[in-house]
Amino acid sequence: MKTPTLLLALSLIVQCAGQVAIPIQDKANKGQLKRMAMQQWDDWQPTPETGFLGLPKDPRGWFFWWVLHRDYYRGEDSRPYRADGPFFRNYASLTIQELDDKAIRDSLQGVALASAATYASMSGGDADLTYSFYFRKQFDELFTEVPRRMAELQRVQPLAAAKMKENTYYRKYLEFADITRDRVAVVLGSFVDRGERMLAYLELAKELRRQNDVIVSMIAAMRRLTSLPASLPKGTKGTTGIHRSDPEIVRHILSTHKF
Repeated sequence: MKTPTLLLALSLIVQCAGQVAIPIQDKANKGQLKRMAMQQWDDWQPTPETGFLGLPKDPRGWFFWWVLHRDYYRGEDSRPYRADGPFFRNYASLTIQELDDKAIRDSLQGVALASAATYASMSGGDADLTYSFYFRKQFDELFTEVPRRMAELQRVQPLAAAKMKENTYYRKYLEFADITRDRVAVVLGSFVDRGERMLAYLELAKELRRQNDVIVSMIAAMRRLTSLPASLPKGTKGTTGIHRSDPEIVRHILSTHKF
């Protein structure tokens, strides 16, 4: 019984030893994988090289590379991921293109912001901040100054107010005020540089203020003239400095007041 068992064990040991895995060395396949995976291009297997007297070291390799695949063997390195291959060239080109696109986009954004700022600066109406915060109040005061004084004169001395309304210079002032109001509206709605619009506001305000001063002085003179008695007592001389006609009043105001 011991002898058959011993023989069986020895046979199993011999079979296991005979079945040891031997790695397969496929050099040709490895070389191709290297070329496909960008590792190495010139690992040609089987070798096409020649030795003594130009005889092939491996006839199979020489025939395979020099005869069957000569163009591939003698051609340029066609690995797409090589250092100077198409992938890196295209990637570098794409990177440069992205940088150019970013620069163009930033430039366009800068131009758009500058254009928006210029448009906001040149736009009138509600976008004119200088008018909204300063000139609107100035013009409101100037346009209401004479009507406010005329209303006060009408309340205190209706006769002087009636004479003032018939005055030629006062009527011309009313026309001038209407024209100036239209000019202010035109400047407010115009599409011009903010600085030019501010200069136009200042010039209109200066001209309107000068005309207001003349009319206010005329109102004061008409008020004093109307308050005088209708007739002087006997033996008294006429008071000097009193001008009864409109041209005399205007000339007196223009000669005695500095504008």
